[in-house]
Amino acid sequence: MAKKAKLKLYATSLAAATLLAACGGTATDSTESTSNANSGNTEASDNILDVQFDVEVASLDPQIGTDGASFQVVASMMEGLYQLDPAGNAAPGMAEKTEVSEDGLTYTFTIRDAKWTNGDAVTAHDFVYAWQRLVDPETGSEYAYIMDIAGVENAAAIMDGSKAPDTLGAVAKDDKTLEVKLTHPVPYFESLMAFISFFPMNEKFMTEVGANYGTSPETTIANGAFKLESYEPLATSIKLSKNEDYYDAANVALDGMNVLVIKDSQQAMLSYQNGDLDVVTLAGEQVDLFKADPEFINVQDGYLWYVSVNTQVEGLGNAKLRQAVAKSIDREAIVNTALKDGSIPAEFAIPTGLANGPDGKDFRETADTYLAQDLDAAAALFKEAKEELG
Repeated sequence: MAKKAKLKLYATSLAAATLLAACGGTATDSTESTSNANSGNTEASDNILDVQFDVEVASLDPQIGTDGASFQVVASMMEGLYQLDPAGNAAPGMAEKTEVSEDGLTYTFTIRDAKWTNGDAVTAHDFVYAWQRLVDPETGSEYAYIMDIAGVENAAAIMDGSKAPDTLGAVAKDDKTLEVKLTHPVPYFESLMAFISFFPMNEKFMTEVGANYGTSPETTIANGAFKLESYEPLATSIKLSKNEDYYDAANVALDGMNVLVIKDSQQAMLSYQNGDLDVVTLAGEQVDLFKADPEFINVQDGYLWYVSVNTQVEGLGNAKLRQAVAKSIDREAIVNTALKDGSIPAEFAIPTGLANGPDGKDFRETADTYLAQDLDAAAALFKEAKEELG
């Protein structure tokens, strides 16, 4: 379970800054925070947030992107039916109104008045197009499966090629009305609608730019709080500017954001100390060095890192052998000695900070763990596994 250590100040990460801007955080709160964050930067009056990433942004396509860096930038420029508020709860985005049938199988979304940066209105058709594109095997999206997780009708059949993409249970009744049919009730469906893969896409624009989508400002479209000013795939910097056509632009306090890809943590720290960065990610020894700094913030990011065993290898299909391996790992040593980046041991499969239950508590607060290190149990399981495997 990764618990990223951040230094400085305003918000906790680019994602949090984006959520505050896109969710209509007050101008006073945002402006004050940004001003503080730029206290060492001579360009503070520009109201630009400068953020460091330690990996490149791989894709600006919401149906193709899979990595956290890409998701953070895409979420800055685009908005789905829902977005997440600062507390991580689902809040209306492009969906101005949501109606749910009594059996929980039909969702009817009314799309608010909003525009794409090419001047087109955001419509229900944009969601239908994007969702069909997500599950279409020809798209090759690694996140196509999440449409089936959401319970949308025919998603699995489309992904395995037995049904056509246009049979997906999402229909535009008109420009303003999106109807979604589920195969079974999904209690977290509205929260899923804030996930990047479910974001809309303008079909006309996508047809014009084709495979070049997201390779330049001219080939990128936005319906969110910011728009792309400059970018090259796998480039070292990305510039975003405020989207004045965004429906809630009055509550977007930042004028823009700059993302700088700096992989060397020492170089990133120097840039921060020189006032060139407002947010920087610390690594390893830096955490111990700066954890007492008043500008140091430790933030959970909801990632889970795990060992995936290839059960096709002879012997590794044995459950007791895999359990023995799981119970032998010293997670404390990994996070405290090897990583030293604020991560916490993951003795579970559902990350801390991922979701709250009906009681309002984080899932982890009321759920059991089952992967704690237990060397005696590991040895016993290993012995049983060897006997079973001969």
